[in-house]
Amino acid sequence: MYLTIDDGWYPNEKVLEVMRSEHLAITTFLISQAGDDDKEHFAFWKRFVAAGGVVQNHTVSHPWLTKVPAGEIEAQWEGASAAFAKWFGSRPTLGRPPYGAVDDAVWRAATNCGLEELVMWSAVDNGHGLETWDKGPLAPGAIVLMHWDPGLYGELRQVLAACEAQGLTPRPLPTTTWAAT
Repeated sequence: MYLTIDDGWYPNEKVLEVMRSEHLAITTFLISQAGDDDKEHFAFWKRFVAAGGVVQNHTVSHPWLTKVPAGEIEAQWEGASAAFAKWFGSRPTLGRPPYGAVDDAVWRAATNCGLEELVMWSAVDNGHGLETWDKGPLAPGAIVLMHWDPGLYGELRQVLAACEAQGLTPRPLPTTTWAAT
């Protein structure tokens, strides 16, 4: 199963401690404005990557992509990818559209900017525990969505406990093109 954390406005050192102590790699879909190298958060994101975290594209500023002009969609994807290439030495290959808002224009713009796949999710921590789309337990291949918010550390601990109870091992999302099954 895969742990993913979106946005980036509330970096959390306790999450890095868990990553280090449990050798836990997490994929984050980062808003580039939340990690801007002129802001205090930039150093955190460098530590996140050093701890085994993987940074992927969640746009520059988190707009509802299906409600903005096509040129702006591409600017959102490309701006974040270019920033991450500069900061971390490689371009993201995965994107997650804010709010899960996707249509043909969003897919086209993502592809034009070098993203190989747009990744959604199959489970969320809704503040009361983990909820899957099918209302069943976590299963192999599940993609869990969390957010960098003030409650993230507690949510992460709950998700890890659910993984352990189900015998699942968290992994970062693969960053190469996904084969259709």
